[in-house]
Parts: sequence; structure tokens; C-alpha cells
Amino acid sequence: MTRIFRHPLALRIAVAAAGLTILATVAVEPAHSQFGIDIAAILAGLKEVDSTLNSAVASPLKMINQIEQQEQQFQREVLYPVAAINSARQMATSFSSSFLSFRQLGSMNIASAQLPYPQQLEQQMLSANPNDIGTIGSAYACATPCA
Repeated sequence: MTRIFRHPLALRIAVAAAGLTILATVAVEPAHSQFGIDIAAILAGLKEVDSTLNSAVASPLKMINQIEQQEQQFQREVLYPVAAINSARQMATSFSSSFLSFRQLGSMNIASAQLPYPQQLEQQMLSANPNDIGTIGSAYACATPCA
């Protein structure tokens, strides 16, 4: 190894390389990442964005929220009051039971004829079939004393 450094040009190159290496390690400035000097600029930018959002977005959103709450209150008190809805529900329930009893009246057996011809007439009259209207006359003629 000592033979290499005997040549003056090789010695100069080695000394220059060593000097450059030392100079590069000492003279390099440290890099600033997120937490360097730029953090003040980032915080100032974030504060500006926050103030802009508070002034340009938060106030209108509060007003919109108040208007929606007033609309919901109007709907609860005026358009769809709970007391009126419950009253209508109770009325519908009572109508439903009344209509159920009316329907039971319609299905009640009211046939009273005992003899075959009057039973036939009664069946035709109570059948609710409009096609039987034409035969009611003949059934009536037979239901009266035919014999």
C-alpha cells in the first residue's frame, strides 16, 4: 500500500478525496421536513383555513340548521300534530269496529221460508245475482199457491 502513495499524483488525489469527504460531511445543511422551520408557515396556513371555514361556512350552516329546526317544529305543531293524529287513529279504529258489525249483518242468514217454492224464491231474491232477476217472476208465481 505504501507503494501507491509514493507517486505524487496518487497522493494528491487521495488527500483531495479525503478533504472532499470531510468537507461534505461537515458543510451539509440538515434537511427540514415537516417539523422544521416550515412548521410556522404550515400553522399560519391552517389558522387561515380555519378562520375562513368559520366565517364562510359555519355561519351559513348554523342558519340552515336553525331553519330546519323551525321547519320540523312547524310540522310537529301545525301540519302533523300528535294529538290530532292520535284522535284520527282512534276514530278510524271505532269506524273499523262499526263497519265490521255492519258486515256481519250482511252475512247473517235471514232466510225464513219453510216450503220448497218459497225457499227457491227467497234464494233468488237474496242471491245478489243480477242474472236471477229474469227468473224471479216465475219463482214468485210458483211460490204463491200453485197447487
